[in-house]
Amino acid sequence: MANLRTPVLVTGAGGFIGRRLVAQLLDRDIEIAALALPTESTPEAWGDRVRIVRGDVRKREDVDQALRGIGTVFHLAALVGTAGSYEDHWAVTVEGSRNVYEAAAEAGARVVVTTSICAYGDRIAKDVCAEDSERGVYQGQYGRAKQAQEDVAHEVQEKTGLAVTIVRPSNVYGVGSGPWVEGMIALIQMGLGMVIGDGTGNAGLVHVDNLVDALLLLGASDEAIGRTYNVCDGSDVTWRRYMDDLAALVGVGSLPTTPLEPLRAAALANEDPARQQAPKDEALMPLEALNLIGSDNRFDTTRLRTELGWSPRVSYAEGLAEIKADLATRGA
Repeated sequence: MANLRTPVLVTGAGGFIGRRLVAQLLDRDIEIAALALPTESTPEAWGDRVRIVRGDVRKREDVDQALRGIGTVFHLAALVGTAGSYEDHWAVTVEGSRNVYEAAAEAGARVVVTTSICAYGDRIAKDVCAEDSERGVYQGQYGRAKQAQEDVAHEVQEKTGLAVTIVRPSNVYGVGSGPWVEGMIALIQMGLGMVIGDGTGNAGLVHVDNLVDALLLLGASDEAIGRTYNVCDGSDVTWRRYMDDLAALVGVGSLPTTPLEPLRAAALANEDPARQQAPKDEALMPLEALNLIGSDNRFDTTRLRTELGWSPRVSYAEGLAEIKADLATRGA
């Protein structure tokens, strides 16, 4: 951590990944500021060890205030998932990121921005995705915004010399993960859990603590400036295994299968990414989700492993045990 420029600002600090990142920074006695929305709750455990700056990434003046005296920005703030319009995702994720990049460039701060493997678009269903792979066609408002979030980073870097690193996490699981734990378990408990296709595709999981380890390594590495990195545990866990393991945690047996193509046809009738039309019926599984859950998720992490020596610290078994223990405390 010696090369990490401090103090550190975390945008999106109150989210799933942000809270785990702040916890690790506090463990290292790093001086931290967090940009939080005016009405957003923050963990009591932070106490007075985290300087809370109330504001919104969509407002440049708020971002400027948050960045005063900051050495490194871990930029996590974004709309997550497929809820919200294309305009909403653009305003928060893209234009909000532009504010962060430009303010950081003016302040001389380093930026580590977390985008998503959804930036690969439909390439996920077709091939192994490496950082230098050509990106595919975006599959929804989230993927479109993530692609543009990266494009704007490159644009500002070229104009200002911004020191920026792009991080593409795969499917981030762990206690508190909205889409990959809480949401999945809720569907299973309602009797709506399913495995799409034969379930033999890799689930492309990364434990949140393994992702945070990578973020901290990248934030402290000058060699990572100007580069893009995939972060994925690289385990052999399939969608069938993951879904059945989650089901077992809540006392449900092996889940039924459903073919991909009818779900995809329904999604195509429900939304139109090319025309930037969001799903009309939010009860139907969107294309963005089908592109992941119905695919063999393969992401090359050679760059991260060889350049920074990263490897997953938390195993899949340990991650599941953590989720099981958390469910037990809640009586779920």
